[in-house]
Amino acid sequence: MLLFWTTLRTYQGVPPQPQRFVSRSGDVIMTADDIIAGKGGFQKADLMDYGSLYGMGSYYGEDYTASLLKNIALSTRENYAHDVGEKTFSHLSPEKQTVATTHMREDLRGIDLTQDTVVLPDAVSHAFVKIRDETAASFLRTDRSSGWNATKALTPALALKTADFLMYSALTTVAHRPGETWRVRKTFD
Repeated sequence: MLLFWTTLRTYQGVPPQPQRFVSRSGDVIMTADDIIAGKGGFQKADLMDYGSLYGMGSYYGEDYTASLLKNIALSTRENYAHDVGEKTFSHLSPEKQTVATTHMREDLRGIDLTQDTVVLPDAVSHAFVKIRDETAASFLRTDRSSGWNATKALTPALALKTADFLMYSALTTVAHRPGETWRVRKTFD
């Protein structure tokens, strides 16, 4: 009976998966098919043996969910700084930094994964594309300082879809879920 209940709760807790993510101008950022193909790339490259997803996996490398969410958040704040005419977030006054951080949090939490088409706010969509592209490129190059060897299992196209899967996974940790409420405990510094 416990196994049945656990299985049921697991399937009930699965985050919704939209058919597409788009920018406000309508550019398709990723699709459900990209996410599914990216999951296959994640498995093909055996990335769980290097890092972790949702805190599960190997602890030799990064937790992709946490690090990508942090990178999306920081990049989104930088985009808000650019929107108000500053070079970087650090050039904003403390008051404007607080406003930018609040906007970033609201925008990330406001993403509604129950929609077939998710329209990302401009600052988020630009951050998303930037971080996704950087993540895909990182799979294909060797970085001796982190102990990462370029994966031979991924083509550039599959590396991009694998990054889509990881980015989607990161968004599921903060995006709106009907009937759920939570508070973020740590600020992005």
